[in-house]
Amino acid sequence: GIAAGTRILTHFIDTERVSDHPDHHFRYYQGKVIIEDDVFIGSNCVIAKPVTIGKGSVIGANTVITKDVPAGAVMVGASAVNIRKIG
Repeated sequence: GIAAGTRILTHFIDTERVSDHPDHHFRYYQGKVIIEDDVFIGSNCVIAKPVTIGKGSVIGANTVITKDVPAGAVMVGASAVNIRKIG
């Protein structure tokens, strides 16, 4: 399940590359977020960029996810750290 306050961002800005467009200085990209089965995402998390959250993972409250999460991982923190594997 996904708890209240969680934000899933499917668009992101590449600040390292400047766009040639006269009105937009940065490039915008779309990214697919895949949440596999039996995942729990705590409240007020941010899931950003194209990532996959593996089956059976737990994402602690207020965690920021910007990279793929392996199956069965327990992730916590503002720059998500895997603290243990489930099972």
